[in-house]
Amino acid sequence: MTGYPRPIVDFLGAEPTPEQWRAISMPLVPYVLVAGAGSGKTSVMAARVIYLGMAATRLLDPGHDGVMPGNVLCLTFTNKATEHLLLRIRRALRTLDLEEGEEPEILNYHGFAAEVLDRYGMLIGIESGQRVITPAQRAELVARVLDRMTFDHLTTRWQPTIVANILSLDEQLQNHVVEPHEVVDFNRSNLERLKTAKSADPHRAALERIELAGAVEEFRRLKRELGVIDFGDQIGLAVRIVREHPEVAEDYRSRFQAVLLDEYQDTNHAQAMLMEGIFGRGHPVTAVGDPDQNIYGWRGASLHNLLQFPTQFPNADGTPSEKLPLYTNFRSGARILGAADEVIGPLPANQRPDPDKELRPHPPNGLGFVRVAQYEHEIAEMQAVADHVLELHEEGVSWRDCAVLCRTHRLFEPLQLAFADRGVPAEFIGLAGLIKLPEVVEVLAYARAAADPGGGVALARILTGPRYRIGLGDLARVAAWTRMSGFSFLDRLSERLPEDEDLLEDQPFLIAEALEHLDEVEGLSDEGRARLEEFAAELAGLRDAARRPVGEFLAEVIRRSGLLAELGAQVDVAAATARRRNLAAFLDQVHAFQPVEGELTLRAFLDYVDSIEDDREWSPVQPSEDDTVKVMTVHAAKGLEFDTVFVPGLAKDLFPNARIQQNPMRKGSSLDIELRRDRDLLPRFEGVMNRFVDALRDQEVFEERRTAYVALTRAKRRLFLSSAIWYGENINAKTVGRFFTELMTWARRTQLADIHIEGEEKEENPLAGFRQRFVRPWPGPARPDEADALFPHGWRRAALEAAASGEIRASALATLDPADRARFEELAADRRVKARHLLEREAATSDEVGIPATVSVGGIVDYGRCPKRFYWSAVRPLPRFSGPAARIGTDVHAWIERQSSGQTTLIELEEEPDLTAEELAGQPGKIKQLRDAFLASRFADMTPLHAERAFLLSLAGFTVSGRIDAIYGVPEGQDRPQARGRPAVPGPARRLRARLHRRLGQAARGADAHLPVPRHRRRGVVRRGRRRGHPRSSGGMALGHRRRPIRADARRALPVVRLPVLLRAGEGVRGPDPGLQARLARQPLHLFLEAPVLRRGIESTDHGFRDEAHPQPELQSPREERGPEPLEVTGLEDDGPRGAGMAERRIVDRDRRGAEYPVETRHRGILHIEPGLLPVPRRDGHDRVGGVGAAELRAHRRRPTRPANVPRAEAGRRCARGASPRRRAPPPPSGGTPSA
Repeated sequence: MTGYPRPIVDFLGAEPTPEQWRAISMPLVPYVLVAGAGSGKTSVMAARVIYLGMAATRLLDPGHDGVMPGNVLCLTFTNKATEHLLLRIRRALRTLDLEEGEEPEILNYHGFAAEVLDRYGMLIGIESGQRVITPAQRAELVARVLDRMTFDHLTTRWQPTIVANILSLDEQLQNHVVEPHEVVDFNRSNLERLKTAKSADPHRAALERIELAGAVEEFRRLKRELGVIDFGDQIGLAVRIVREHPEVAEDYRSRFQAVLLDEYQDTNHAQAMLMEGIFGRGHPVTAVGDPDQNIYGWRGASLHNLLQFPTQFPNADGTPSEKLPLYTNFRSGARILGAADEVIGPLPANQRPDPDKELRPHPPNGLGFVRVAQYEHEIAEMQAVADHVLELHEEGVSWRDCAVLCRTHRLFEPLQLAFADRGVPAEFIGLAGLIKLPEVVEVLAYARAAADPGGGVALARILTGPRYRIGLGDLARVAAWTRMSGFSFLDRLSERLPEDEDLLEDQPFLIAEALEHLDEVEGLSDEGRARLEEFAAELAGLRDAARRPVGEFLAEVIRRSGLLAELGAQVDVAAATARRRNLAAFLDQVHAFQPVEGELTLRAFLDYVDSIEDDREWSPVQPSEDDTVKVMTVHAAKGLEFDTVFVPGLAKDLFPNARIQQNPMRKGSSLDIELRRDRDLLPRFEGVMNRFVDALRDQEVFEERRTAYVALTRAKRRLFLSSAIWYGENINAKTVGRFFTELMTWARRTQLADIHIEGEEKEENPLAGFRQRFVRPWPGPARPDEADALFPHGWRRAALEAAASGEIRASALATLDPADRARFEELAADRRVKARHLLEREAATSDEVGIPATVSVGGIVDYGRCPKRFYWSAVRPLPRFSGPAARIGTDVHAWIERQSSGQTTLIELEEEPDLTAEELAGQPGKIKQLRDAFLASRFADMTPLHAERAFLLSLAGFTVSGRIDAIYGVPEGQDRPQARGRPAVPGPARRLRARLHRRLGQAARGADAHLPVPRHRRRGVVRRGRRRGHPRSSGGMALGHRRRPIRADARRALPVVRLPVLLRAGEGVRGPDPGLQARLARQPLHLFLEAPVLRRGIESTDHGFRDEAHPQPELQSPREERGPEPLEVTGLEDDGPRGAGMAERRIVDRDRRGAEYPVETRHRGILHIEPGLLPVPRRDGHDRVGGVGAAELRAHRRRPTRPANVPRAEAGRRCARGASPRRRAPPPPSGGTPSA
């Protein structure tokens, strides 16, 4: 037994290493912990909290008083890291016997600044609870700033660029705590000096920077007007509070006696200044970070903070604080660490606090596997990645344990193609990556065409795409007309404004204008004109739909553009599913975007998409837990780890990418180096631009090395590194990157990595014209290899044509010689069988879902109440947990069954039901209420013939399953007890109803055929139905009759009910008895109905995809969704107090004026069918309804209206009580018999 405390050993799962123990057991002094990748820094931080808590509770004596966990502050960088650290520390504190809630305060840096603002913001005039806007909302506000300002030196033709430049300068000013006026003053003072420079760029950049600083000032003024702040303002305002009010720092120092700062290398200067202002001057601060993982310099993270920590946070006596190493890696194999050290080793000494730092492997992790491979071109490289993933999956590695980390998003598209061809499920992380995928690019092209009439690039992409395939000749004629039309307009305009000829020459010409005047465009081919007219109509519809919310509009674009149809036609189900997942992820990002105020507009969203930084977007989206390969940029993978990691694209200008991000001598959006807090680490401009640019490029390579180091250290067991000679369709080949060259040299020198070289460098690019191979007719071959002599346009198109004509075209067979034709005939039957099997297999593996073939009675009721509830309970069932209502229902049913069967025991006679929460509160219990209701009913004294009788019913193409709680017998001739003294229906009417009942309920009658029909009328109580009335059982569709005829004036007040199955032509009452049908067509018929309506083809998702085969009408209420419109007939009487004991279920809503109206009527009521509305056999063999063919019937949709003599408020009260406002009966179909 060593001297390590048992709670710390138990938490770590092993004895700490000497490095770890030293970091854990440091006294209460400031120090910085330089923790390498995978070194277990989070565990060390949690163990540090345990150690200080044990010292505070006297469980050990380290020579100081320790700190209770509640007085410890832990700051980290992201919400995910905060949650992870909180869970680890909570688990660590379980080893100590502490009071409930004794745990440290764990926040991210912005959260801590927000707390400072909330507590002390009033000291500088900032109210608490300021709204914090997102980066997307910042871009929206800057776009408004452009409307307020004019510029003399800035080029504002492309708005996304100027917006990005303003935001970039504002972020730099926030990160370095510099005010806009300081930038203006500094650059104005340098203008004269910069005029003498050899290059004109520094002077021009200074002028632009002055104007950009003014725009930043206007942007900040707009935020103050709106009462909002952003994340950078949080830090800057907190720094101001601490500077101007020292008592705030004293309050936090007394409140938090120890501070832990995680990921300190990712902090910016403003955050470091906030920490130094509060916790400097000897306070026990522990900073944890790794300078080799400083990869967010482009968004303000400064390596300077970690390097200067000993002097910024000195000891109480003023001496520099101590640096401690933590270099043992517990994540990766030894060979993986060797490759990582090879990449990071060339960093200069001023970029690393310990130039000799090397990660030490943990022996149990083994050696690991590293492969360095070179391929001929990027397609072969990505295919090799997909092949390796597939091989690993066949060996038992799950998809989610594999990740592909790219330096740039441009590799996402070839990766998706490779994964889709092999059926590998992949998840692309982040919006910046999604907008590079072909299916999302297509959606954005339609959106830009609808939002911007001048979007020529988007229009050209759509018109030349696979759907419309407009030829270049037709496009040239459209462009010529547009140009000539524009010249004619300018000629007329120049006559009025001759002094502005230069301005007029710069006016753009719009292709969209030509689409509105196609009749004036000469020389178009007939096919081209037809397709352009089709697209013009489609574009007009999209522009109308663009007024809808952005998420709904983009979902509509997906439907109209044919993307879903194209994905549905793909043979590769896995690839189609992956692309659907990408579209769904894109729509999720759209729904997450919210404007600062008002509704989100399409233009604002497209501006935000255009402003996203191509390669260095730091997305807050985290990978899902789905079993998919994770594809993301290296920056998005920071903090993650995977069993297997692929790092492709290690080529020159790809990885490393030495593109200079900030050059203040050429870019006005770059902050002057003299004003930056980390100026000691950056080169200075000495008059020679080339030398200055080379020095800046070296700085970029340093950060690229750290980025590569992060990528390699994400791997635990396997690491695949690759490069290629040719990328894209460039004329010149790319040489491999310097990192790849160093790794290949290391592999050959140490023999620690597998080396694979494939292909040789060629003079011509083998990928030239590669994309053209994927341009195909619509509909045409999905892939080039699908075209052959038999199907020159692909088998898909041939299949569509064959389906339309009913046979294979003779022209297709004519291309075969006699032997092949005979062989074709021989194989035709066999291919049909195989095709059927393929369709069945595709249907079995498809993600498309529909209504189950068997539906329960409860499911039908759920659908009637809420189609979405039915979807998530029956179509895609979610896990459901039984609640109190289910327990009560089970208990009451069991009790009723025992009561009815006479099995009640003596104990049960004295038993009281379990007390519910309501009963404990003194309210009547639900179980007791239900028992009393049954005992008060007439069924309490009756003995059922059958209890819990299951049934199956074929209804509208579905099988309805259910269970009848009880079936009772009554004397022959008695249908049901009379309600309110109403006379029984005469025998002929009863017989007429019974015959119709037999026609409609054959399945139910067959299920009950074993019952003694002659002596008893069957009557049923269906579970989840209403107990009053007890209709005759029809296996789920209960039919009864009225006790007396309905008066003519009452009929006109009856609401409308739709009965699609019963009354549609060809689906109504049909049989061998024409006399019965004739009588039904001449006299009124009253039926009791209980049957909600189902429809096929439900396709419900979070984004509102609907079944195009069954278009839905406009909804009356957001909570209601209906199927296709059926025929309307009059007569479901409002039972209410004056009904025949029947019950309706109504859902009411309120209109804009507050009046209530019913939006849904379900379940039971009296159905009145007027004469002439039932199908009557005709000699021509076609059913006619009221003398009108079924094809001529129109469905009338009407909202319930109130009579003229009923006030709106009174109508609302009637609806609230379950009574419907009176309505007039709808007019009969043309040619039908008028209502009585």
